[in-house]
Amino acid sequence: MAVHTEANTSGENRNQGDADRRSEPRYKCLRLVRIRPVTVPASNLRLSQVHNVSANGIGLLHATPFALGTLLEIQLPGCTIQNRIVRVVHCTRLEGGWLVGCTLNHSLSTTELERLMRE
Repeated sequence: MAVHTEANTSGENRNQGDADRRSEPRYKCLRLVRIRPVTVPASNLRLSQVHNVSANGIGLLHATPFALGTLLEIQLPGCTIQNRIVRVVHCTRLEGGWLVGCTLNHSLSTTELERLMRE
């Protein structure tokens, strides 16, 4: 997996992994969701694998990259399908695909997070 590094004042490389920038915990969540760019509403939904999720963000493993700032519609599975809009905030090349980090337009509740992780 790709790791971003940044030099600190002592000249050492410091790991700038996702945990350093997060305001809430992320949870591993390996499930499939359907996504499509909001700007192309007539486009087909594509499958993407959730890598991790938090109340305000979601990391997707996807076959192709998305430009930063792209708005995506995500269909989250559950008792009923929930549509959410996310904004792409980073896109990192990985072996076999891309890690697409997104912020949610509306936070997930504790119940929604639990449902997403257990189903």
